[in-house]
Amino acid sequence: MKDCQVEIHNQQANEIDASGLESLVQTIWAAEGERDAQLSIILVDDKTLTALNEKFLGRDYLTDVIAFPISDHNEPVFEGEIYISVQRILDNASTFSVAASDELMRIAAHGVLHFLGYGDKQEADKKEMSKRENHYLEIVGAGEMKSGREP
Repeated sequence: MKDCQVEIHNQQANEIDASGLESLVQTIWAAEGERDAQLSIILVDDKTLTALNEKFLGRDYLTDVIAFPISDHNEPVFEGEIYISVQRILDNASTFSVAASDELMRIAAHGVLHFLGYGDKQEADKKEMSKRENHYLEIVGAGEMKSGREP
């Protein structure tokens, strides 16, 4: 089992329950990580995430999550940062009729799964990503899965 240290930083004004994030991230990493990890989850607003998206990825549009690996693949401890827009979380929660805390958990899982090699550019990859998200959300008991998000 690989060790995963998780830090959560709320850098935006909206209240959101992030109490299950650390356990979720550690559960995913313990199951699929190949080395120890130090991960930071940074909760931001749309403006901040859009600026990061444009600056580092060349994309000038809203997104809900961006995962940045910090360490090289050959370092013994993986380091990464996951930036999540709480405004997108709140909008997604409303759209999919789920609790904001459950949507936050799903999007955090999505970011961690990117670090573990899962993609979401092709339809088959999206389905597999959603399947893995659902799997880990079920393990930690995060809300019921809604049909709009099932693979």
